[in-house]
Amino acid sequence: MALEITRPYTNLKSFLEYKQRGINILEEHKEEIEQLNEEEDVESEKGGENDE
Repeated sequence: MALEITRPYTNLKSFLEYKQRGINILEEHKEEIEQLNEEEDVESEKGGENDE
């Protein structure tokens, strides 16, 4: 039995458009993503200090 999932793209042109939408969303939230990354780095450093 095959799953009936609609593809978000059907050819190379629509694939590129699909990928570009994802890239655009990441670019719009770049500062927020970088801040989250910095917070995770601080948390992992705190965790490392307790392990010693």
